[in-house]
Amino acid sequence: MPRSDSFEQVLAVIAVWESWTGASTLDPDGHVRQAWLKGAARKDWQRLLESANNSA
Repeated sequence: MPRSDSFEQVLAVIAVWESWTGASTLDPDGHVRQAWLKGAARKDWQRLLESANNSA
């Protein structure tokens, strides 16, 4: 389980998960797409992460 304070680890999990759905989380250079950061998918992941942290 990634540490809750490690955004890089969490982002890696998100990138892999979303690649299965065809979503594009990262640019080819490995940086987070700004459109993704502003989009609904990021908000959904943030909500899930906060819920998991509150349950721990």
